[in-house]
Amino acid sequence: MAAASILAREAFVEWLACTSARLGTILPKGASPRVEEVARQITTEGGRDALSRVVKLHFRTTAKILDA
Repeated sequence: MAAASILAREAFVEWLACTSARLGTILPKGASPRVEEVARQITTEGGRDALSRVVKLHFRTTAKILDA
């Protein structure tokens, strides 16, 4: 079980780095004010569809961004 967790984390970190590079902005982890700032920027530039490609839409932070 621990090995699967390590591999999943590595895949996530790699995806985060590649997606950040593709977008030209660092995608921060967690639920900080910086996360909200970047999510708002993505939504402003590409709408909900763009945001759905980089975040989980069912999270409370995402709902906060989309309802604003």
